[in-house]
Amino acid sequence: MIFLKQSTSVVVQFGPFVDKTDGVSLEVGLATAMDNATTGIRLSKNGAVYADRGDATAPAYDAMGSYRITLSATDTNTLGALRMTFEEAATCLPHWADFMVMPANAWDSLFGADALDVNVAQWLGAAAATPTTAGVPEVDVTHVSGTLQTAGDVVAELAKVPKSDGTSSWNSTALAAINAEVDTALNTAIPGAPTAGSINDVLADVDARLPASGTLSTFDETAAITPPGQEAPTVNQTAEQILAYLYKAWRNRTTQTATEYSLYADNATTVDHKATVSDNGTTFDKGEAGSGA
Repeated sequence: MIFLKQSTSVVVQFGPFVDKTDGVSLEVGLATAMDNATTGIRLSKNGAVYADRGDATAPAYDAMGSYRITLSATDTNTLGALRMTFEEAATCLPHWADFMVMPANAWDSLFGADALDVNVAQWLGAAAATPTTAGVPEVDVTHVSGTLQTAGDVVAELAKVPKSDGTSSWNSTALAAINAEVDTALNTAIPGAPTAGSINDVLADVDARLPASGTLSTFDETAAITPPGQEAPTVNQTAEQILAYLYKAWRNRTTQTATEYSLYADNATTVDHKATVSDNGTTFDKGEAGSGA
């Protein structure tokens, strides 16, 4: 059985044809007889009565008693079995060939480069819903854990989730309310976040301001900074501590003798930090700052 693509012109091999007397000798001169309008090749489409081949291309002998026969798109326009036959009693034994005509997309999927097209027409015998957006199936939550759901169930479940003010008053605009609640919460917790827009807008802003370590900085540029007290500054300091030390060194009282630099507390009498200094006439040297105690 040879598979043919529906409504597509094709060339097929037809044979071998052998002599009627010995059943062995190959018949190589049947091309003209096969092309005869009334006694030539005949076709039966899916069991219908035989009819003349529709293609006008003359058959051509190939080899081994076989002939190249062209079938037109009209010859292959009917799905199902296609039988082609030819007989010339005075010359050869009767010969026939059977084909199966199949849909073009199915043929291309099996023998070409096309993917097999599958369309959902029904769900358990009922017609599938026409999608609002082409190519996107309509998906509805009808059951959860085997329990039938209604339109009000989702809102009822949301009503069990407290809002930021401690109430549970979600209504039919619950999703919009959730969006606003999260938006407000993020803007309150994160200084400088957008004051308007969707949750995605706020999250995008937060993501853009994350440091390489992946954690948010605790520095708040709007809060007052407590200056460091009487202590020895450590090597590793936060940005807030560094700014506090710089501001303290610029603002508070300082003294310097030939051997010591002193930085005072806000009362201008307590030495919070000090460092040794020296000058040999060529190089001035200031040591590392330590506690003033």
